[in-house]
Amino acid sequence: MRVSTAVLAMVAWGAAFGWCAERKWDYVLRLKSGDTRHGSIVVSEDAGGASLRYEFAEKDLESCVRGVLPAAVSRGEGTTLVEATQTRPGCARVRFVLRDDGTGGTREVWRDGQWQWDGFERGLSSVAGGFRP
Repeated sequence: MRVSTAVLAMVAWGAAFGWCAERKWDYVLRLKSGDTRHGSIVVSEDAGGASLRYEFAEKDLESCVRGVLPAAVSRGEGTTLVEATQTRPGCARVRFVLRDDGTGGTREVWRDGQWQWDGFERGLSSVAGGFRP
């Protein structure tokens, strides 16, 4: 019982003082040219909402993967869905379907009125252990 009380107290303290959960995933970006770049995506959640950030060593990448995007995060059985709110014109609406155990996932695009796998292996694996329900 003491452990449960301690855990609840830590969660309440974290929520009150701006606790933020952040998970990083290895990611392979496929450029319009067909070339690839290795980097990561970072999903952050806090009391104010969620965001998705792409991280790459190169700074001259396509504008669709620059900066921080607002995101909606939802959880299912064994997966977490992260849908980025794209704010740039001409950029595809995307979401990531990530396995909670950190072993992989897919990138999907909104096409023809539904979510569809984009057809590319993205190398998604958690750098920090995946999501915890």
